[in-house]
Amino acid sequence: MDSRHPLNMNRGFLILGLTGPLRSGCTTAANMFCGSFQEKVGEIATKTEQVEIEACYRQLKEYMESCDGEEYKIEKEKRKLYKHLKKREIAGCLSRLIKNNEVKNFYKISMSNMLFKFTVEYYLEKKPKHYEARLENFIKAIEERSFDFEKIKSVVEIIKNKRFRDLENDDYSLCKFYDDYIKKLDDLNSEIRSSYGNEEVYGTIMQDLGDNIRKNGNPFQSFDRLDETCCQLIAEEANFIIKYFRNRPDRENRKKHFVIESFRNPYEVLYFRYRYYEFYLMSIYTDKEIRQSERGVFSVDRDERDQGEKNRADEIYAQNVSACVDISDIAINNNGTLDEYFAKLVKYYAIIMQPGVINPESDEMFMNQAYSLSLKSSCISRQVGAVIIGANGYVVGAGWNDAGEGQVGCGYRHGQEFNNLDNSVLVSNPDNESSFREKLKNNPKEFPFCYKDNYSSFVSSKKIKKLLNNKRYELKKIGVTEEGQEKLFAILTNGLSIKRLEYCRALHAEENALLQTSKNGGMGVRGGTIYTTSFPCELCAKKIYQSGIREIVFTEPYPDSISKEVILRDGVKKVTLRQFEGVKSHSYFRLYKPGMDKKELISILTRPKPEPELPLFSRLE
Repeated sequence: MDSRHPLNMNRGFLILGLTGPLRSGCTTAANMFCGSFQEKVGEIATKTEQVEIEACYRQLKEYMESCDGEEYKIEKEKRKLYKHLKKREIAGCLSRLIKNNEVKNFYKISMSNMLFKFTVEYYLEKKPKHYEARLENFIKAIEERSFDFEKIKSVVEIIKNKRFRDLENDDYSLCKFYDDYIKKLDDLNSEIRSSYGNEEVYGTIMQDLGDNIRKNGNPFQSFDRLDETCCQLIAEEANFIIKYFRNRPDRENRKKHFVIESFRNPYEVLYFRYRYYEFYLMSIYTDKEIRQSERGVFSVDRDERDQGEKNRADEIYAQNVSACVDISDIAINNNGTLDEYFAKLVKYYAIIMQPGVINPESDEMFMNQAYSLSLKSSCISRQVGAVIIGANGYVVGAGWNDAGEGQVGCGYRHGQEFNNLDNSVLVSNPDNESSFREKLKNNPKEFPFCYKDNYSSFVSSKKIKKLLNNKRYELKKIGVTEEGQEKLFAILTNGLSIKRLEYCRALHAEENALLQTSKNGGMGVRGGTIYTTSFPCELCAKKIYQSGIREIVFTEPYPDSISKEVILRDGVKKVTLRQFEGVKSHSYFRLYKPGMDKKELISILTRPKPEPELPLFSRLE
């Protein structure tokens, strides 16, 4: 199909990104997209669901004629019918794509390989003398390979400067050289991985190298200074490969569809999102129990580090899968079989290729509302939204995390106000803790700050100070001087980050949603469902359990274990926990608002094709 055709929105070019916790299935998805993808699309395209659809219609007629009053049977059959109807639309979309020869296998780009590529080229360029002993295998393997680095640099300069015609020489020998170089790097990475003989050691090394690159541009050193411009260096490597394969002069080897696995840092995601309209990020979720027991070697330490929950606010260079998932376009659950997983991937591919081919599911509609509400939050740590759906399927409560009604949220309270106004005007601390007011005055004057973090560290520091004072004689007995005790206090309280939920000024989104129903009156929440853009904390989980809500739909890749395993599964009530799946708020309108109405689309697709025009001389005869 001509790229200028109104039906061809972004079919000529597509980038799919993948993110998710360790062993969730990103690599499996990427391998499918670049391997058996065309075969899988062909299989699903042939399943028109027509037999199942007609069976549902007959069953519905039977239920309605029986008049047995069992409405739930009719509702269940209607849901089953709509499931088959949507599958038929997806199959029709895929059939048209196949007919137009638009279904192509993807070219796979691994962010791990891009990290490795940057590291090898940095070493070949800089020849650093100082590196950790555990990197000796790494360096030795690079040294043993013969790289024509000058030629590599010349090809890189050609590609960076978009002089792609310069690659046409000698039967595209430079393209073949660079292809061999990419393959050589992949093989070398696999060789080094095997040489360590321990996935835990290799994985930790790669995490450290990645953090160093994003922090300061030097894979082998972790300086204290942060260079924000380095956060996207690994993403730039991936983008370089995309530009090369999109524009290389030997057209038969060009690629237009790319899949990138596995994003671990949100700023790498944003790098592509701000550059390519055709970029979509899929987040993959798998229950931790499955990831630990069924998906190969699993490292608890690497998984926790990937999560990013322990990162300081200024550690924007570190792994943070939670943040990547939060900004993803599509969420996919991978707790079932491979065939089910691949079918989901193909389904969302069809939706991307033809926005509006089906309508959103109820889960997607309600979660989109929750995400929209989260934007109202003035919290500077995170923005969360929640929507409560009553047992009848309609919204009965909604909220977001913020300070109480009539109070100014932390996002709008700057440090300078606490220097200019006293506690009677701008309340911030109990009357007997004036020293806390002095602590607040040390916050940057022109920026907001988190009250919870400030008060948590203040109270914790007081408790540590009290403990050391009570133990000063015991400390002296073991040789700790007064000066040593002061140093010990400074060490223990430096960068202290103990966060206490009870010190937060804000109500959580789930709390606000529950309180809205009681404040305004209306229908109860018993038997309802709550949609939240996070996972309920312990405080909210207790309230949800007590309110009688039967189901929680959430979008957190690492659900809170205390809320999940203790509070919500204790007692006689059963609260169902369900990870959200579907199109997320960022792309909700983009993927469900069609470029043209279906009536217009059908008119174009079904119009008779014009007869081929005869040559002029044939018409004269």
